[in-house]
This record gives sequence, C-alpha cells and structure tokens, in this order.
Amino acid sequence: MQHEHLVHLALGVSFPKAVKLLTKLMGVQVSEATVRRQTEEAGAAYEAVQNEQADQLMEEKEKKSKKGRATSCQPNTRAAKEPESKKIRSHDGAMVPLVGGDWAEAKTVVVGHVQSKESP
Repeated sequence: MQHEHLVHLALGVSFPKAVKLLTKLMGVQVSEATVRRQTEEAGAAYEAVQNEQADQLMEEKEKKSKKGRATSCQPNTRAAKEPESKKIRSHDGAMVPLVGGDWAEAKTVVVGHVQSKESP
C-alpha cells in the first residue's frame, strides 16, 4: 500500500478507524502509531510548503508597497524613526464531528502585524 493512501484515509477518519478500515478493505495491518506518525509527517511537510508560499506572498506584497512609495533626494527621516513591522502567522487544523457521524477537518489561519504597546 502506498504511503499516500494511508495518509488520505487517516485524514478523513480517526486514526483507530483508519487502522480498522485498512485491515478490512485492503487486508493491510498497520499500527495506530504508524498511521498517526505518517499522517503527522505528511501534515508537517504540507505545512512547510504553505508557510513558504505565505512568506513569498508577504515578500511580494512588501516589495510592491515599497515600489509604490515616492522617491526623493531628501533623506527619509520618517522611515528611520519607524520600527520595522513584525508579522505573525498562526494556523491550525482539527477534526470536528459533523451531523450524521461523519468527521471533517476545520482549518483556521490568522495573519497579522505585531504592534508594540506604547506607554501613555
């Protein structure tokens, strides 16, 4: 059985159920730990790809915003005073039960700019 099939099956159902289905449908016996490990490894690899794509998009956006600024011979004193903005990205996924006993993955992502807390 190919690794991809194992991961795809485990994405749609719980790990214990994936083990039972593999045995019943394909006669393949694997441990729950193997299903979990391979699925989590595939998820981590996919997460790395998504992070890289998000970083590239953020860099492109920054380049475009810098290109759009007017240039002059005068030094940009305002830019020197402003701290570089920090960005934060957080994402997560979870299996959630649906009506009728099915399960589905819910994915969330948050992208934002970190602001310093200023004293009054």
